[in-house]
Amino acid sequence: MPGEPVAADRISAYFLRERRAVPVALDDETLTVAVVDPFDATVVDGLRLAARRRVAVEVATASDIEEALARLYAAPGQRPAPSTATPLNSTSPNCVSGPATRR
Repeated sequence: MPGEPVAADRISAYFLRERRAVPVALDDETLTVAVVDPFDATVVDGLRLAARRRVAVEVATASDIEEALARLYAAPGQRPAPSTATPLNSTSPNCVSGPATRR
């Protein structure tokens, strides 16, 4: 998940919370977003219209999305709760490294 909000000037935090989505990258052509339900057309269409970019979807767990939203879109002066998630890294047995492929 990103260290700072991505496309915050284009996409409201309210929409992201309601649809359980977190933008993770934005370039000239594509907005990459992590979502809980990759088949929710409302999320993809809304993000495509707001960002005016093609949308690439990545799947994340609900807890990862909620934690990222709390951390990235906390109200000014409000600190998010500390993470209870176990970070995945290259030494974690749950981490798969290598290039991702899409079908």
